[in-house]
Amino acid sequence: MNRLAVYIVPHYDDWQLFAGHQVFHDLQQDNMRVVFIYTTADDAGQPDDWWQINEQGAIASIQSAMSRENESLTPMQVIINHHPIICYRLQYISSYCLRLPDGFPDGRGSSQYQHQSLTKLEQGLCAVSAVDGSTIYHSWQDFCDTLYSILDIEVPKNIPCTIHCLDDSALTNPNDHADHRATTHAVRQIKDQYNYCFWLTYYTYYCPANLFGEALIQKKTLFEAYLKRTEEHPYAIKMAYMRQNEWRCWGSKHYFREISHQGEIINDLTAEYRAPTVFKTELWKDHDVFFIRCVDVNEHQDGDTTCITNLFTLKSVSLNQTSVLIWSLLKHPHSVNTLLTFFEKALPNLPELQSAIENIVDILLSHQLICIQKEQ
Repeated sequence: MNRLAVYIVPHYDDWQLFAGHQVFHDLQQDNMRVVFIYTTADDAGQPDDWWQINEQGAIASIQSAMSRENESLTPMQVIINHHPIICYRLQYISSYCLRLPDGFPDGRGSSQYQHQSLTKLEQGLCAVSAVDGSTIYHSWQDFCDTLYSILDIEVPKNIPCTIHCLDDSALTNPNDHADHRATTHAVRQIKDQYNYCFWLTYYTYYCPANLFGEALIQKKTLFEAYLKRTEEHPYAIKMAYMRQNEWRCWGSKHYFREISHQGEIINDLTAEYRAPTVFKTELWKDHDVFFIRCVDVNEHQDGDTTCITNLFTLKSVSLNQTSVLIWSLLKHPHSVNTLLTFFEKALPNLPELQSAIENIVDILLSHQLICIQKEQ
């Protein structure tokens, strides 16, 4: 073994969706040690059997990339920083499951686990218990120290190591899950000399596909192994559309920032998207900027009102008569200027027409119902 990669994520399907091709490559290397650390149980506020089978789905993903399929990762309990933690091990592969409650996208937690979350732990609002009742983290420092202790065990001082986690920057990766941010905040407390790879998550929805051919097949192999292991659970059946939608949103995307331990940029596949142009309304006056509906957006009627919902983010708006017309036009790319030209012909006496159109576009952008397409 002469290289090591550590993936520190909150949920059991995070690395498959956002960094799957890289993980597949790492798992295939004979001279590579790969360590996974899952900070939450990814329970979604459901009863015990969901997080348990979800955990097995993550292990199935790992095994789908291993060259010797007859070998399996063996679970064992280890004591780390005075906390009992389940770890699955096989040769140079380790998976640590801290099993803290899912905090939900806004960090509020679930009633199933007394609304505990990593976000609240970071804010000093409460202690957090593992969902299996095995241990309690009484403070944020306690949690961070536990992550550091795992790395201290797993990472030899003379082996180059890259820590992979989810990008917590509001600039490069806006509107991310609270568990994603909190987990990476904890990783940033680690002061040792590691290289870091920060992966874009939900924001890749707005980025062009950049995985093709064998690389895409490899990533999909991991995600499908996770789905297959969990698909018969009632909650998975209920959420089947949403889980397939996750692949449609992010499956063919692969964006990251790789930073050296000295703070130097090694690679930056997020450079074009660092400023989330989907929210940059000053681009309206640019003749080269066109707007179009996002993928997987639902239109439905509530009485006489037209409602538009992004099926992934669940952000929704109700449209007035002018908004409905703009929404209809945005089946195809339009700039603010082309919309303005259309309305000037159809409604020549409407006062402050440009301001009205810009306000509607602003609402549709901020609710992630339309996105920017720079070339028509």
